Amino acid sequence: MEERVGKYSIITTGEFEIEKSDVLMLDSNLLIDIDKFYYMGISRPTRESLRELLYRARNIREIDFYVALRETCIKRENRDLLHAKRMIHAAKMVWDKSDGARERMFANRHPPVKRDKRWQKGKISVEEGEMVPEGLPEGFWLFYGSFLHLIMLYEQIGARQREELFVQHCQWTRNELSCVAAYPRMVARSLLLGKAEESNRARALLKVDKKNIPIEDKAWNAAWDCYFMSILDGYRMGSGNVVGEMRRRNPMKVALATAKDQAWIDSISSYRGALWMGDMCIPFVENMSGVREDAMAVAEEQAQKDNIVIAMRLGDEHKIKTACEAISNLESDLGIAHPVGLQLEVESFL
Repeated sequence: MEERVGKYSIITTGEFEIEKSDVLMLDSNLLIDIDKFYYMGISRPTRESLRELLYRARNIREIDFYVALRETCIKRENRDLLHAKRMIHAAKMVWDKSDGARERMFANRHPPVKRDKRWQKGKISVEEGEMVPEGLPEGFWLFYGSFLHLIMLYEQIGARQREELFVQHCQWTRNELSCVAAYPRMVARSLLLGKAEESNRARALLKVDKKNIPIEDKAWNAAWDCYFMSILDGYRMGSGNVVGEMRRRNPMKVALATAKDQAWIDSISSYRGALWMGDMCIPFVENMSGVREDAMAVAEEQAQKDNIVIAMRLGDEHKIKTACEAISNLESDLGIAHPVGLQLEVESFL
């Protein structure tokens, strides 16, 4: 379900109002707005949107900004530790205030940090220091690799039929990346087989018309947009790596507050449930993106092949080395300076 709160879109994991959520999840744009509000000040419309959102969410027990922190504070192999601590402190200070204190914070024309003596002295709490993210999630790289290949095809071989590009992309992800990632596949289908409106939204998400943005940055940003949606699915399933082992198998009500693209991604997908196989949870996400009538046969054929591959690999441990090598080779072909295969140290993922 989606609703608007000022400039923000709110996506929930079920049919409930934001006030009924167990967790409020912030996307990167919202975390950046909080950071700017606390330390520098923001425009009046953004300030009012942020004030309204925080008021609506004032009784939600938990805030989740860890994915947003990773996106904003980790660039490939480097962590911006100071930036992370700064954002964590701003989010905690804004979130933990009482209603009256928060209202005074928003009413004051000076940035709240002016009155924050602890921050002025260079101090943060032990809890805030422990929140700094260590690295990038394993599944994120699959999204990145899939988008890197998709954007490369679209930008370099644009004269070919889009149906041919879609088939080539699907074959690469199945055979080389050895994975079919649901959300990147939906975006690819929208871009290459979708009706005009959906194809345009996919082009905007991937920024394929922006000549001044490096291809790796386009893939990086689009991968995060989709990764947020996969975390929502983790909350829907009660996946242990999202909700924690103490709450595993217990679905949670979550609202994602986002400023842009996740709302469109949510509109082309429908969560249908999950299958538990021991400790592993498999989400079922239906592709709802509209396909041109002349491309329907191609879409159905590739969907059937994807389903066969997924069924064959359910429950099997997928070695990340396969994906690393495929992405690293692709980056080398594109002249990208820091191959992903040299940066990942994890051995495997499901």
